[in-house]
Amino acid sequence: MNNVLKDYANLLCLYWSAVKKLESSGNAEFFKDDWLQANWELIVERQLGGFDLYLEVYGAGADCNGESSRVLFPNKQATHNIILSPKNEDKIYDFLGEGDIDNTFGEVIFQRFVTIKEDGWYYEEPPFDMIEALYRNEIIIAEFDAINIELGIISSEDNSK
Repeated sequence: MNNVLKDYANLLCLYWSAVKKLESSGNAEFFKDDWLQANWELIVERQLGGFDLYLEVYGAGADCNGESSRVLFPNKQATHNIILSPKNEDKIYDFLGEGDIDNTFGEVIFQRFVTIKEDGWYYEEPPFDMIEALYRNEIIIAEFDAINIELGIISSEDNSK
């Protein structure tokens, strides 16, 4: 599964300048978010589970379908999320909080790819080597190469919130 997400991050790096150029041209207010979500659904969802798996939206999700943040199947609810676990150690290092996250106290849930600049803050831009995730409703930033990816099943109770 890590390879599927790595391929998506590579796609972002490859097309990012073109996406930003189109976004700044003023042709579509939410072009970037729609493009990210459409490719997330086409590339990541389909490789991970076919047509019966629907992931939580990528980043902010799309704005092209009214109240839905999805592009292809706007009426579908997320059935799965992406859970991060440490690759080689017991804990995930949070670059934002500058400390270890013990994921035995809660799931670390993927949100989007980012990068950290020299100022210590994270940005949505290449090389997309870091992951913004949620841990106990707080944003953390983890290094992509230091984590494993697993699919988590979202219960119907989670979808009703």
